[in-house]
Amino acid sequence: MSGSVRLALALLPLAAYCFVLGVWQSGKKPRIIAGPADFGLLAFGLGGLIAFGPVGQLVVGMVFPRPSLPAWLAVASFEGLVAMIVAIRTRKRLVVYNVEAADLDRAVGLAMESIAGTASRTVRGFEDIPGHRGVTVEVSPRLRIGVMESHGEQPERLTEAIHPVLLARLSEVPSRTTPLAVVWFSLSFVALLIPVSVALMARPEVRAVIRRLGGR
Repeated sequence: MSGSVRLALALLPLAAYCFVLGVWQSGKKPRIIAGPADFGLLAFGLGGLIAFGPVGQLVVGMVFPRPSLPAWLAVASFEGLVAMIVAIRTRKRLVVYNVEAADLDRAVGLAMESIAGTASRTVRGFEDIPGHRGVTVEVSPRLRIGVMESHGEQPERLTEAIHPVLLARLSEVPSRTTPLAVVWFSLSFVALLIPVSVALMARPEVRAVIRRLGGR
């Protein structure tokens, strides 16, 4: 596998990941993503960089006799398998993009009251004491990304029950485009531009045109 192909496989998924984050951070409403989907997107975005970048090159050199196409695909497949196993553990989590801490906190509290009939406030979230279950809520003010995670008895079922209620609550909350959206779009453009530029520079006719332009 040529270096330009590996560079494209490493950076194009990252470009797509950054672009999606830019879209989510520039919407008019908060965006709720299930834990496995959010982790899967992260694994897709960084997976190419890991599998076909320096880390993957090191693994291929240590495990396989030569860096053949099957060797690179084996590393990528193993990475995908690990990501699928880890994603299962995120089923009790919801990730909310482009949200204020107060808005998410209020919406989760109302969702818990709607489902459990009670929601006792705790330091990190809300508890359904009779049901022996609860949720934690954490928000990064700078990134405007919130994470809600269930715990206690049958946490996955609690997350599934909260998801549509939380979606309805947050659909009433106006949001705004954050400066981070521009950052994500810029990173996406750079990650896309690098492999495209390398591929173009590998063509003799392109180099000849550049030399002629430089000679003027």
